[in-house]
Amino acid sequence: MESIQPIDGVLTLSKKHLTKLPTKLVYNFPYLKSLILNHNNITSIPDDFGKFLPNLEILNLDNNNLSSLPNDFGKYLSRLKVLNLDNNNLSLLPNDFSKYYSLLNILNLKNNKLTSIPNDFGKYLSSLEFLSLDNNNLTSIPSDLGVWFKKINFLYLHNNQLTTLPINFSDEFVNLKVLTLNNNQLTTLPINFGRCLKNLNVLYLDKNKLTTLPLYLFKEKFIHLTIFTLDNNHLSILPDDFGENLPNLEYLSLHNNDWITLPKSLFIKDNMLKLTFINILSSYNQINELPEIIQPFNASVNVS
Repeated sequence: MESIQPIDGVLTLSKKHLTKLPTKLVYNFPYLKSLILNHNNITSIPDDFGKFLPNLEILNLDNNNLSSLPNDFGKYLSRLKVLNLDNNNLSLLPNDFSKYYSLLNILNLKNNKLTSIPNDFGKYLSSLEFLSLDNNNLTSIPSDLGVWFKKINFLYLHNNQLTTLPINFSDEFVNLKVLTLNNNQLTTLPINFGRCLKNLNVLYLDKNKLTTLPLYLFKEKFIHLTIFTLDNNHLSILPDDFGENLPNLEYLSLHNNDWITLPKSLFIKDNMLKLTFINILSSYNQINELPEIIQPFNASVNVS
C-alpha cells in the first residue's frame, strides 16, 4: 500500500479490500484533487476526514459498507465538486450534511437505506447540477427542497416510498432536464407541478397511485419534453388539450391505467409530430373506441 502514489493529483484505492480509511497514506498528499475509494469494505469515516486534503474536489466512497457519516462530514471539504456515496448502507445523513458543499456539482446517494433527508438539505447546495436519491426508502422530502436547486439539471427520486411532494416542489427547477419520480406511492401532484419545468426532456411518473394530474401541467408548452411515462397508475381521463403542448414528444407510455376516454388532441398529427411510440395497453381500460383521427397518425400505437 505504501508504494501507491497519486497520478496527476488522483489517488486510486478502489478494490483494495480496505475496511477503514488509510489516513496515514492519504494525508501524505495534501495536494490531492481526487480520491477514489470505491468498491472496498469501509465501514466508517474519521471525524476529521479531509483536514489535510484542502484541495480535494472529487471523493468516491461508493460501494462500501458505510452506515453513517460523522456529524461534521464535509467540514474540511469545502472545495468538493463531486461526492459519490451510492451503494452503501446509509440510513441517515447528518443534520449539517450539506452545510459545507457550496461548490458541489454532483451528489450521488442512490442505493442506500435513507428514510429521510435533513430539512435544510438543499440550503447550501446552490451549485448542485446532479442529485441522485433513487433506490432508497424516502417517504418525504423537505418542503423547501426545490427552492434552492436553481442550477439542477438531473434529479433522480425513483424507487422510493414518496406519498406526496411539497407544494412548491418544482417552482425553481428552471434548468431541470431529467426528473424521475417513478416507482413511488404518489397519489397526487402539487397543483403547480410543472410551472417551472419548461426545459424538461424526460419525466417519469409511472408506477405510482395517481388518479388525476394537475391542470397546470398542460397549460404551457413543454417544447423540450421527449419522454413522458404515466403507466401503471389509476388515471381514467386526461385533459382535452393534453396533446397540444407536447410538440417534440417521442415516447408516451400510458398503459395499465383505468382509461375511460382519451382526448382527440393526443392523436392529432399536427400536435404530436415527433411521436413515434404510444402504449395504451391495459386490461382495465374502458375505452370502446379510439378517435377516428388516429388513422393518419404516424406513431406505433398499442391499445387493448
